[in-house]
Amino acid sequence: MRTPLACLLAAALLAPVRSGAQEPAFATPAPEDELEEPDFDEEDDPAIVDEDEAEPAEAGPVEEPTDEAEPPPAALSPSKGSPAPDEAEPAPADGIHVELGLGMSFSLDGYYRARYLHVGDFNQLRPMGWKHRKLDYFVQRLRLEPALAYKDLVKLEMWIHALDNVVWGDNAGLSSVGLFAGNPSSTNQEGDDVPSIALPAVWVEINVVLGVLRAGRMPSDWGLGLLTDGGGGFDDDFGWNDVMSISDRVMFATMPVAIAQTIAKSDADPFPLYLVVAYDKLVTDDTAIGGARIPYLSNWLGTYEDDVDSFTAALAYGGEDLNWLGASDSLGAGFYYVQRWQNATNSRIHIYDWYLKLHLGPAFAEYEHYLLKGHSQAIPLLPSATDDPDDWLRERAEADISAWIARVGIDVWKMRFKLEAGYASGDATATDEKFEVRPANPNVRIGLVLFPLVLAERTRGGWADQEGMWSGGGLYNAWFFMQTVRYEPLDGLEIILAFLQAWRDEADGAVISSFADGKFLGFETDLAVKYHFHEGHAHIGVEGGVLHAGDALKGPGFNTPDNTWTVQVWTAFTP
Repeated sequence: MRTPLACLLAAALLAPVRSGAQEPAFATPAPEDELEEPDFDEEDDPAIVDEDEAEPAEAGPVEEPTDEAEPPPAALSPSKGSPAPDEAEPAPADGIHVELGLGMSFSLDGYYRARYLHVGDFNQLRPMGWKHRKLDYFVQRLRLEPALAYKDLVKLEMWIHALDNVVWGDNAGLSSVGLFAGNPSSTNQEGDDVPSIALPAVWVEINVVLGVLRAGRMPSDWGLGLLTDGGGGFDDDFGWNDVMSISDRVMFATMPVAIAQTIAKSDADPFPLYLVVAYDKLVTDDTAIGGARIPYLSNWLGTYEDDVDSFTAALAYGGEDLNWLGASDSLGAGFYYVQRWQNATNSRIHIYDWYLKLHLGPAFAEYEHYLLKGHSQAIPLLPSATDDPDDWLRERAEADISAWIARVGIDVWKMRFKLEAGYASGDATATDEKFEVRPANPNVRIGLVLFPLVLAERTRGGWADQEGMWSGGGLYNAWFFMQTVRYEPLDGLEIILAFLQAWRDEADGAVISSFADGKFLGFETDLAVKYHFHEGHAHIGVEGGVLHAGDALKGPGFNTPDNTWTVQVWTAFTP
């Protein structure tokens, strides 16, 4: 068992969000996505308003108004995609809803998807060093989202995953001779065997008159998804959301101004300001015996200094139908603060995140920025704080991590033009007392090649067993600028063309060679053609991209190819 002291920094500092079916590198009890702040899941948080959509997110409950105050709507968080309600991405299908009688109802949503990937001249770390290879495989996922509700007062929701990011075929050696393989295995893209069926999240939502109370293991989402994102969906220009931000959490959300309006018997519309507080229990464990807990004999459920706890407070505004320049004008903004602590490792982590989403006539703008500050003696990259090499208490490090992403664009006729830029801090020496690098959430998809493939592999090879440092495809140690054009010649048909340029922030020696010339990571061109038909239930797409590597990706020992390319074909069904 991995020690919970590492969990704090894996969850709060290092680890990118990964699928719940995969165990994080630094933390056994706490999912890596725990660093995911408030659980304002655009689709799943009960307490908040989606600044981008006129209707509540499908996963959140529609709360029943009361005489005292209007409880918060289904979701506070806006969607990660472009903010315009008339977004080119077709609206998802409505799912299944059945009235059972006596006030009870049942709903079912979700999707099945499968994707084929072919990648050429891909640089992989092999036993003999970095080699050019081809990737050729299929991957899939089935997600079911059943919910049982009593009127609009109580709702039980869950996520059921089957074959979660499992690669087609027998890849676990179930058959001794591959040529005669029969039944396929449940092996994911990391080469790990995963359960065929898993229950990554289940939670209850209760209307408590003045707001919404939510408790259980639940998805977490906020802003543009740069730091925390529930995963799933098809809202990206390229690729899919693969990972989930899941937390064991108790959360309360309310509308303080609307409550005051109700008390004052105001005739004005409820003011869309939302206040949310949440408590997460990340670790309850005993690592005093070196991390090897013996169930029932080690009193591991007792109160120990190595428990990891987290408190979150957030404030968000979601104004829609503002009619400044058009009927669909909207403004969404939010700020949250998270404090995370573990006494045994002298760890105190503070996270600050804010976002803005504006839709004004045909134009839109989005922005999210987070800062991660604090200190800890739980970073595995650092040496032991004592002379004992097996001591799990590390030397103290100060965390100073930041990332941001900004988008602006305009819808003209059947076209959308979008400019996008972003940054994630790097660390030239990740093993010193100042820690400055953490991958952004990989569900913020940036192209098809550089970040999702090349740097994801570079971080796996460069950081070896320090899995929390793997980017997972997210923005990592880089600046980027991207230009995207989307065209809809027919209803349901999308053609998307994008150009990406990126530069490294720091040469860390492990991922970016200290001897490489310049800072330019490369130039990438991506193209996607997608078709959504049968009333939004069926989806198919073809996507491709080519990366011309810059000097910063080269350097002694990396054997970097001049060009890496991919072609990907996918299909999906949504109820």
